[in-house]
Amino acid sequence: MTSIFLAREYGVEVWASELWVPAEDNAARFDQAGVGDQVHAVRAEAHDLPFASEQFDAILAVGSYHYFGTDDLYVGYIGKFLKTGGQLSIAVPSLHRELRELGGAPAHLRSGAGWEVLSFHTPEWWRFQWEQTGLFQVTASRAQPDGWLDWKLWCEVCAEHSPDEVVRQGSRATIPMLDTDRGELLTFALVTGRKNGPSE
Repeated sequence: MTSIFLAREYGVEVWASELWVPAEDNAARFDQAGVGDQVHAVRAEAHDLPFASEQFDAILAVGSYHYFGTDDLYVGYIGKFLKTGGQLSIAVPSLHRELRELGGAPAHLRSGAGWEVLSFHTPEWWRFQWEQTGLFQVTASRAQPDGWLDWKLWCEVCAEHSPDEVVRQGSRATIPMLDTDRGELLTFALVTGRKNGPSE
């Protein structure tokens, strides 16, 4: 969906890397949307990307970066594929306060996200991680206002319409967590960084 949007709205060429969906399925989806000549479907694991050094002007990850990007070394890996001055942008499940501050994950977060809730962090956490490397200057880092409502709407749509039973079940399990939390802790972090040059 993100790749189709970028191709249609901005006319850019996109490499859509996805682990869980076969490349041929995504390619058919891109052809059906009329952007098959602009969007290239790739099936790859996040730590083994088949791209060239400095291939991209921008890298965007929506709803996935927290699965691999909490590794302290990962931003250096993904940064290899960006040109100097290129942008890395993420939108990920986020918290308004770190779990360490809370003394651990509240029960409603554990019931909805399980132990994977440990990958949810504040926008400030992401800013610190990226800037401390010296590889990126963070140009934007914020919590999405009422992000939990968009998250809930997405889960409701997936629970009703996804062809994948695992996705439907996961979405149904997430909705009560969001209803209990009501934005007290949960939102999305929206973070963008610019890759520094060698002398910066």
